[in-house]
Amino acid sequence: MTGKLYCIGVGPGDPELITVKALKALKQSRVIFIPSPGPTSKKLALQIVENALKERGGIGSKLVVELHFPMTRDQEALKRAWRENAQKIAQSVLKGETCCYVVLGDPLLYSTFGHIHTILREYGVEAEFIPGVSSITACPAKVGLILAEERDTIVITPAENLDVIKKCASIAKTMILIKGSVNLDSVIDTIKQAGVSENTRVLYVRRCTIEGEKYVQTTISNWEKGVIEEDYFSMLVVGGALD
Repeated sequence: MTGKLYCIGVGPGDPELITVKALKALKQSRVIFIPSPGPTSKKLALQIVENALKERGGIGSKLVVELHFPMTRDQEALKRAWRENAQKIAQSVLKGETCCYVVLGDPLLYSTFGHIHTILREYGVEAEFIPGVSSITACPAKVGLILAEERDTIVITPAENLDVIKKCASIAKTMILIKGSVNLDSVIDTIKQAGVSENTRVLYVRRCTIEGEKYVQTTISNWEKGVIEEDYFSMLVVGGALD
């Protein structure tokens, strides 16, 4: 008998930001798959799960399976990892197990599950998605920042996409630039080149709701080069929503 697969978002780090539905899925699952693009993300996702289940009997006899995803742009290496990990998940589900695939933030926004989901369908395995709190909203919430009102336009893109940032800077009310493990000084330079006012406000957020959390509010003109740390778990919010 085929089992059940949930793909759940557990939020940015604070275990209190896990939804009731995601917590219910965790409790029902015997196998918990934790993607590991790197030691930090795997550790964080597992910590969130452990903390969320602590007062509900803990992980106990649940099987925690780490799925390795190489941090590379080599498409062949990535495709191999996607298929290998999809096969591991499919084996458990097709044996009748109830399983959870855990992602930070929301599973429908830049998660590791997208490619795996396509491959799982080849095995006849479907997933039930349970949305989570994304850093895109959790970070601004910490400082009471309204991202958009009425007919405002928002652009969300990885900070490394400088061409996209340059094109969108003049038309977007707000830009949310995620995955800040790049030279953020070059990002600010690109925004300047697009003709954005130097009085435009910038919010830098690092490691929202977890250890090492940091917030810096400044402007394009007052951005201090070489001061802000490059960190995958960081983002910039640029634009009028800060006004």
